[in-house]
Amino acid sequence: MEEDLEDDSSEVFEIFDYTIASPWEQLIADMEQGLRRSGLGDGDQNLCELEYRAKGYTMMVHAHHGDGAAGFREEMFSLENFLSDDAPHTLARRFGVSQFICLTHADADIIEADEANTLLSALAVASQNTSCAVPCFVAVHSPAKKAFCGMLGAGEIMVRFDCSSSNDIPSSARHLSGLLDMFAARLGLQPAGLCQVHIGARFCFTLSRNELPPEIESVELWTSWPGFQEGRLVENPVHTDLHPMEAPLWCLKLHSSATQRPLTCKLVDMLSRVQQPRGPVVGLPLEHWQLQGSKPAPCQICPGLRGTTGHTALDLVVDELLDAPPEDALAIWVGWVECLRQRWESRSAVLALPPNPSTGALGADHSMCLAFQKLQLLDACIHLLTGGGQAAEATSDDDELFEDASDAWGSPAEGDSPPILESLRGQLGVKRDLPGLWLLSDPNQPLREPRTRVQVVLSEDLVMEEQEVLLGTDGQEARVAQQSDGLRSDMQCFKFANPGAQLEDFVRWHSPRDWVQDDQGQGKLSERMSSQDNLWHQLWSESEPIRASEQPAVLDAHAYGEAVVQWFECLSGEELAEQLFVPAFMVCTRRLITLQEGLVKDGLMGLSAGSEDWMDVCCDRLGHLEMMVAETSALSKIWPGCGGL
Repeated sequence: MEEDLEDDSSEVFEIFDYTIASPWEQLIADMEQGLRRSGLGDGDQNLCELEYRAKGYTMMVHAHHGDGAAGFREEMFSLENFLSDDAPHTLARRFGVSQFICLTHADADIIEADEANTLLSALAVASQNTSCAVPCFVAVHSPAKKAFCGMLGAGEIMVRFDCSSSNDIPSSARHLSGLLDMFAARLGLQPAGLCQVHIGARFCFTLSRNELPPEIESVELWTSWPGFQEGRLVENPVHTDLHPMEAPLWCLKLHSSATQRPLTCKLVDMLSRVQQPRGPVVGLPLEHWQLQGSKPAPCQICPGLRGTTGHTALDLVVDELLDAPPEDALAIWVGWVECLRQRWESRSAVLALPPNPSTGALGADHSMCLAFQKLQLLDACIHLLTGGGQAAEATSDDDELFEDASDAWGSPAEGDSPPILESLRGQLGVKRDLPGLWLLSDPNQPLREPRTRVQVVLSEDLVMEEQEVLLGTDGQEARVAQQSDGLRSDMQCFKFANPGAQLEDFVRWHSPRDWVQDDQGQGKLSERMSSQDNLWHQLWSESEPIRASEQPAVLDAHAYGEAVVQWFECLSGEELAEQLFVPAFMVCTRRLITLQEGLVKDGLMGLSAGSEDWMDVCCDRLGHLEMMVAETSALSKIWPGCGGL
């Protein structure tokens, strides 16, 4: 009995649970998950890390300027793809494919042939299940051999890829005729059957690192023939038509060993630091940033990004923020804002920029960043408070001078000097005589352009607030009154400068397109201006002759100026980083422009703030430009004067 129990206990029952995925099935499932995440966009993308039989693998997708799976055959036989200097992967050059998936060993270890076939089969199943019709490759043998096996199933087409490399080149394959013979043999053709073959050829010359400066890894010079028909150019053991100096296409490529991007790192570190809240700190001296003057830049560096005019108070503090240790960034900014407060209270200009040359208006330029617009508005408020925004003030004898000057304006006395004439113009509220225009009621009196109130353009955020207030105003008459304030002021100034003027005279100056002439040369108001219901008729009848200096200010300069300073004082860390980004980016690009102007300006084309990740895009572009400038500078050390290549 005991022996029977012992025999029963020694028996082993093995139960197979087919509901649990095998390692093979789990590998396929992991591959499918990685393929579904891939967008096959431009560039290289790590899809996933895989594990199979205690080994790790990396699956990546490579996509570069291709037409996708639909055009894989055209890409495979494209000479342009084969000869392209920007094809970053061996497979892109060997097979002409621009989109493909590649599986390699995670530790750069050897993958045996049987193991590669197993992985390729799993990858083919995963591609079929996910409808991913792009070529799939698996690295075989040592990575140094650059050997791959691959396949592609697209509809009824099945393509098998195999490639290998050898350091020992057969003597028959050292020239074009031998390569064509080998090509014909692999296809089972006679050499005479290759008459329709098109060929691309390229020679590559490389300078090794021991011949170059330490910051350069290597330099390659490619001389290429993009495409010619078999028989047109001959190369065999006794004769060659492929002379490198006669190649139609040359390309020079430099590989830099420099990986650091100091400007980009400074920009990112500075922005990340100012976002962190800190306690109050003591500001720097008042004139530390030389706020008393600015020098406008000749043009915008990047039209798609709204920055500053260059070399302004904002640029100077950003320049110091970039070069300072990151832990001092917030202290520098707080000190700058304290300095800004002192300049406002002392009524000292911050930017000292001239008015808009086309309109004569002060204030914000909406093509610039918001922080710079605020500084422009602050300067405009200071200008108004210091008396710069008013027309010339009259003396106590204004009435007497007005009567005497009215008669003498058209023909000043011979002894009148320009200062006296200018004084008379200011007292009469006149800027200049309009050439060729005369009062309709008195053809002997010239039409005079009045001195109007200085117009101030608000920053874009304040303009939006005014628009919201206007839309929320009840009643059409109230909205019209708010919108017509500037027009009423211009009418009052015009009447003061042109006694006896009519609405027609005002239209000829203010809106010349509404003064039309008939076939006989007689002028009249346009159809829209002729209507008595037009607002201009009502405003003209209600307007009194009042010069600009006696009219209310165009805005409350003290209130708006104080609001600007408070806006800078109340910026949160996140808001501050957003406001400083474009000025800081522009400062970095200006530094690069001093090294390679043409290269950097071309590289900035197309940048804009339209997408959600535009800041990341700008940082990536800046880092790329830094590397290009570093490579070009290094290349200039080898061949002086080659910076334009």
